[in-house]
Amino acid sequence: MRGTMELDDEEVMQTLQESGLRTWIGVIAGFRFAQQPRFKGTLKGRIYWWYEILTDLSVAINGISQFAALLTPEFRMIDRCLMCFPAASCLLCLFMSNYPRFKRKNFRSLVEEYENSFSDSQYRHHLEEQIRKGAKHTRSVIMCLVLLEFISMFIFCLILPVLNEATGFAFGPRRLAVPSLWLWDPLAGFWNYMAVVFVQLCGSVFVSLKKIGFLESFFVYASRQICMFTHLRYNLGKITDPLIVNDDGKVDVKEFTGSNRYLMKRKLIGWVKNHQNCLRLFEDLVKLYEWPLLVYFGATILILCTATYVTSDNSIDAQTCVICGVFNLGIFFELLFICRTGDRIKHESEKLLGALNGKNTFLLKSDEYKYLKMILTRCQSESVINASGGFPLTITTFIAIIKSSYSYYTLLKKVNGQTD
Repeated sequence: MRGTMELDDEEVMQTLQESGLRTWIGVIAGFRFAQQPRFKGTLKGRIYWWYEILTDLSVAINGISQFAALLTPEFRMIDRCLMCFPAASCLLCLFMSNYPRFKRKNFRSLVEEYENSFSDSQYRHHLEEQIRKGAKHTRSVIMCLVLLEFISMFIFCLILPVLNEATGFAFGPRRLAVPSLWLWDPLAGFWNYMAVVFVQLCGSVFVSLKKIGFLESFFVYASRQICMFTHLRYNLGKITDPLIVNDDGKVDVKEFTGSNRYLMKRKLIGWVKNHQNCLRLFEDLVKLYEWPLLVYFGATILILCTATYVTSDNSIDAQTCVICGVFNLGIFFELLFICRTGDRIKHESEKLLGALNGKNTFLLKSDEYKYLKMILTRCQSESVINASGGFPLTITTFIAIIKSSYSYYTLLKKVNGQTD
């Protein structure tokens, strides 16, 4: 901590909710990042602790069964792809679910420092308005991902199998939503089959929500970072407003030495300090997410190319094709939202000096101007989030990942003897 006021559990949750966090996702998924154990010190808390373990266990069981099936030689390429993107999702989910366990203090510290930033700002109302706008955008993004990824997999793993059983196999013979290997034959009887359907349903629910929950944490922090840059630009414009030249081109001496003016130096010093704090928080944000983003990019390429292969195969049934297509669309938008968020941080940091456009900064006194030169120098550095220091979070990277996914997709088709 850098001397900031510590928040209790309720204040941390309130800050996260004000920044756009949907608490129900973490509760159902058994996922936490900055939050303390839920229902701490109660019987309900002990039960929920075991529930969190079971959510990870169900994901691991599904992943193991799918990887075991991948090693079986008799499966076709289409079946392997149908197992590959859920298996990759399981691995990614386990990483994202357990990474915060080792970084809990860092996640919590970042929440506290964002909340305590600009606590003495004269224009705090502007910052709060920007936070509300950012929270609204974050909630919209998360709901879009829930509809495209969580709902589609819920239908695929539960609704379709149950409907098929209830309608006397109207959609075709009994089969698993995701090809996988089990200790018993899941197709031997109704209850054997429903047991596997339940396990795969749990896996699909927890994989989708845990991954969305982790990405939600990134959107929450990134939104606060964008709000800080926006507020800094607004503050810089307000500080230089008293530098007025009359319409006749003359300087009004009263304005130049007025009550708003004598605080200029103090305000410039305060702005420099807030800007330095903003950059430190940005560095903390980058350190916290650089490795998870690298893992995410690698897994996303694999998920996109295999899911695309499934949707483009002529032998697959219409229901599977549509559901996998919707899921693939969710991954596409998920990647777009993440890269666009990185772009927004970069652009907002670059626009800081735009607050000085049209301002009469030549009226600054010599002792004030040195702080302006300091501002001009420090605002030259780019604020770009890099995945492990090498892959910038920008739309350019988004396009590169889409191209890489398509390249692997065409390679899979060639390996399987297919051509466009």
